[in-house]
Amino acid sequence: MKALVLIDSENKTDICNSLYMQVVNLLEQKGYDVTSKEVDRTLHCCIGCFSCWIKTPGECVIRDDMTEINRLYINSDAVVFLSPVVFGQFSVNMKNVIDRILPRLLPFFINKADGSTAHPFRYAKNPELFFIGYGSGLPEQDIQLFNTITVKHHPETNACVYQGTQDEEKIETLFGKEHAGRTLPETEYQIPEVPREPEEIRRKNSGRKRVVFINGSPRAQEQTASSSFIARAEKQFDDALFEKEIINVRKALQSQPENAFEKMRTADAVVFVFPLYVFCLPGMLAQFLRDYAAFLEKTGRKQNRTPAYAVVNCGFPEPYINAEAVGVIRSFCRDVGMTFRSGILIGGGVMITAAEKAPPVQKVLKQLNAAFSAEAEDILTGPVQSPEDVQIKINFPKKLFFFAGSMNWKVQAKHNGLKVKDMYRRPYI
Repeated sequence: MKALVLIDSENKTDICNSLYMQVVNLLEQKGYDVTSKEVDRTLHCCIGCFSCWIKTPGECVIRDDMTEINRLYINSDAVVFLSPVVFGQFSVNMKNVIDRILPRLLPFFINKADGSTAHPFRYAKNPELFFIGYGSGLPEQDIQLFNTITVKHHPETNACVYQGTQDEEKIETLFGKEHAGRTLPETEYQIPEVPREPEEIRRKNSGRKRVVFINGSPRAQEQTASSSFIARAEKQFDDALFEKEIINVRKALQSQPENAFEKMRTADAVVFVFPLYVFCLPGMLAQFLRDYAAFLEKTGRKQNRTPAYAVVNCGFPEPYINAEAVGVIRSFCRDVGMTFRSGILIGGGVMITAAEKAPPVQKVLKQLNAAFSAEAEDILTGPVQSPEDVQIKINFPKKLFFFAGSMNWKVQAKHNGLKVKDMYRRPYI
């Protein structure tokens, strides 16, 4: 039996080293031949090109250490991810790995046991997965969020959070128990209310509000679902009342991100708009948020409770699948001093932007406009009570959604000179 252990080399704390030794010893005791692989920032972020589905099926077109990691992953019986818990999800380096093992899946849709949508596996045999987060003094909400994200990754995933030698028994249990699948826990979030002083309300209500939209899509194309949603949101923010600016995360990270960070820090409100990547944030957006937190710490500057909002869209029809990604933004806001207000969770995002004139989509667009208008009103009035998250989906038969989605992928593959059978390639066995 073979086991692959992945470690974030940039976060090798004493806790990580102790955890790593325990995990390797347990795996060897169970008869595994263990291969360890360190990951660092030399790994590129997933850019959402989907070439691994429609151009080079089963293989990522970016050539770096992920080529070897994907081969080791598919040929292992067990894979262990050791990652610090950052804002309730994985570290940036580990998130890049998780995003870029996408080639192990096929682009088509299936129903999971709980009724939600997923992509089927490319390979008949897949490794057993263990996600172990680590850190010290972690908020209970972040621990719960990390565990929920990993279970959504796959129902039979094994996950826990390690905060020191007092948790060694927890690791032994993780590797020793029989795994018959797990029910998906329901994540609960406690939202601290931060009342504003009357003076602050008067100050913020004078003049136009400056709103910064953060486009968290890692795709290189100018026109993405995220950019379309931002354009729609802008129309609901009256020019007479708001100054609006868009920060593209991909471009900001490539040149002078400090300028983007300062605009974000001094804004009257920040709206994060991004696609769902493996049930949480894309690695590129995770990097932007991590670097922003480091920027505040390094410069000693404060955030001053800036209200923040999240708009998350996924390619699956169920909007609630985005809930944990909103939770990550909530944890980020707590850590850097923002005040998280609410999220808009969008199901079937690409279909919404591609078929705006279709009657079912027209209804959704009205709901979106209303949700963006509510955000604008919340920014202007700053009520003490946080608004509830909004879930938006297309009223479209699920079987028809699956059929249309599958046909779309097949058409794109055909344009790249592939036959349908080519999409099922298994290059690593």
